[in-house]
Amino acid sequence: MPSELPFEILSIIASFISITDRFHCTTVCKSWTAAFKDSLRGVLIINPKNQQIVHHLLETEQEIRENDKVSIWALQMIGSLNISTKDFQRIHKRFPRLTYLKIREESLDPKSYRVHWSAWKSLKHLELDLPNLESRTQFSRILEILSCLPSLENLTLEDCTLNQAYHCTWFDLEKLCDYLPLLEFLRLRIKFDEISTATVDRFRSLVPEIRLRTLEICCEGMDLIWLFYFSIKFPNIHTYFWEIEQVTSSRIGQDSRFTSSMDGYDSLKVSHHEIMSVASKIPCFFPYLQTLTINERAIPTWRHISFWTLVHNYRIPLKHLYYRMNLSNVKPEVSEKIIVRCMDACVTKVTTLSMILDYLLKITNNASGSSEKIPVMEILSRG
Repeated sequence: MPSELPFEILSIIASFISITDRFHCTTVCKSWTAAFKDSLRGVLIINPKNQQIVHHLLETEQEIRENDKVSIWALQMIGSLNISTKDFQRIHKRFPRLTYLKIREESLDPKSYRVHWSAWKSLKHLELDLPNLESRTQFSRILEILSCLPSLENLTLEDCTLNQAYHCTWFDLEKLCDYLPLLEFLRLRIKFDEISTATVDRFRSLVPEIRLRTLEICCEGMDLIWLFYFSIKFPNIHTYFWEIEQVTSSRIGQDSRFTSSMDGYDSLKVSHHEIMSVASKIPCFFPYLQTLTINERAIPTWRHISFWTLVHNYRIPLKHLYYRMNLSNVKPEVSEKIIVRCMDACVTKVTTLSMILDYLLKITNNASGSSEKIPVMEILSRG
């Protein structure tokens, strides 16, 4: 049935999916190939296989065009290219009409991030893997790049290793939002600095970014105070993705944000009582949130209990919940409390529920009396 779809319908479908998915669709069947290849006209991908060819064309200043001389509008740099500053400047000059740019890990020489990006004011979609950020000055260079891109609607900034020394502050996000007034989608995979509870009073004077609808945050530990900032700064969010990475035991001693606890290894310093006290000072908490994804790779403690208490108290209108937790080293009573709070907060509202619980099941050998723990994944779903 899908293979019988006409060229025109396939072209419309292609306009709604990502460039990567379009490439995959060209190989589904013969009848799809022409339509999806046509949708990729104007897309240039630089990878280790064709890097030398592109470098030669840039050096000789030949025109780089796709079929039928369609101007390049989308550029992807993938793999360990280490493109020099000189070549990156040439790319700026040769492709002034870009609306889509994807730069993956190690594609650029670190010095290339210092190039002025003003030629790409038309960019609407940017995916950027961050260089090694050791200081505020280096992160400020990233903000300078963004200040040249006022048309951006979709932004992804990722530290693939989460090993950066610099921690992003809420002042940094204020600058980012000032530079990007049209932003609708924001994905950040970075480290976040602490926010003191006393700072929340200052959030009342924030200028909200009402266009942003989707927020994706991937981090190690993050104080729930950040959620207060996000909910006030981006009041119209309807989709929120929150991934918490595992913090290694060696990192706990190195990072002052973390303290060990009986219930896990990534407890943050702000207590449940403090969070609930601060919550009384904020005017709203994600009032339009409909789709929530939480992927907890670390050990959840009171953070989840506090979060679901907030969801319940503010009557968030959730419709779709995708929730995964690592309960391997959590006391049974704590696990139960988290799940009960979650169900109390949203079970009567959601139409789609997917919950994955990872834990260790203790198995005892009756013959020898020995016991061992085996990993178990339990899946609960509805809708």
